[in-house]
Amino acid sequence: MIQPLRSVHRRAFLALAAILPLIIAAGLSARGNRVSSGPPLAKVSPGGARISTATIVWKENSFTSEVFVGSPNSGAATLILKPSRDLSDPDLLLYWVDHDVSAAADLSDARLLGSVTARKSFSLPNDKQHGVLILYSLAHMAIVDKANVGGLP
Repeated sequence: MIQPLRSVHRRAFLALAAILPLIIAAGLSARGNRVSSGPPLAKVSPGGARISTATIVWKENSFTSEVFVGSPNSGAATLILKPSRDLSDPDLLLYWVDHDVSAAADLSDARLLGSVTARKSFSLPNDKQHGVLILYSLAHMAIVDKANVGGLP
């Protein structure tokens, strides 16, 4: 009585073993491009010039920063961050504020530039020449580092 059920069960599992990889492969190939939920990445044109007058000083020495401007007329500045130490804090976000903030500040008036990864570029506000970059850990709900910015075009 149980033998016929075991043989049906064995055939069903053999059929699933053959069909499931095909279904997974078809689904992965039919999947479209992955859509990013964050702001679009800023692109630095090959003709972009590095701004030597911009100063960015991180308090905890988290990054070395480079600022580029796309063209002299646009005035749009792009920031590239290169980590100078191991950033083990989870869910790092980069914010821009016009004024200095305390360690436990409310970031409601800050502008989110994006999530932080190595060598990612960020567009800085066009109408601001001075401000503060804030590195914020979303998981710890704390400011990790701050940088005063000056001399933007």
